Amino acid sequence: MLRIILIAAFVLITFLIIGKLLTNKNQNRPKIFSYLIAIIIVAAIIGFSIWLLPRLGINVSGFLQRILPLINTIRGFLPF
Repeated sequence: MLRIILIAAFVLITFLIIGKLLTNKNQNRPKIFSYLIAIIIVAAIIGFSIWLLPRLGINVSGFLQRILPLINTIRGFLPF
């Protein structure tokens, strides 16, 4: 249970950080810079999670096999 709470907190914090970086408060800054920062952050999060999840006892390949059927279910709800 503690693992799920830690993972949920980590995901929430990363979404908040990415959201703050993507909000374009300074209109002079190029938009490509925001996308580059977002791509770097997502790559770092994926790398960190691949490193962290096995240490928490979660098999990454098994986790992906559980997520893939959910993607098909979500696709069934979309209207297009």
